[in-house]
Amino acid sequence: MEKDLQDLKASSVSESDVELIVLQTECSKERAQQALVSKNQDIVEAILEITNEQDNNSTKDVKEKEEKKEEKVEEKVEVLAA
Repeated sequence: MEKDLQDLKASSVSESDVELIVLQTECSKERAQQALVSKNQDIVEAILEITNEQDNNSTKDVKEKEEKKEEKVEEKVEVLAA
């Protein structure tokens, strides 16, 4: 039932609003529709939700890369110390 309600809300989303969000955030149409529905058709809030999500994902990626570099350095130090 809730899925049907979300589908109904998503179908009432303006296609031009979806396209604007896709252009601004480079997300999928489905993600843009989800954000618009969750933010009650507020374009600015939908864009902010998506960009904040993207920023969080970027930060995680950078942290993971830094951790891998640190692990490699530690492995090299262990090899040199042996």
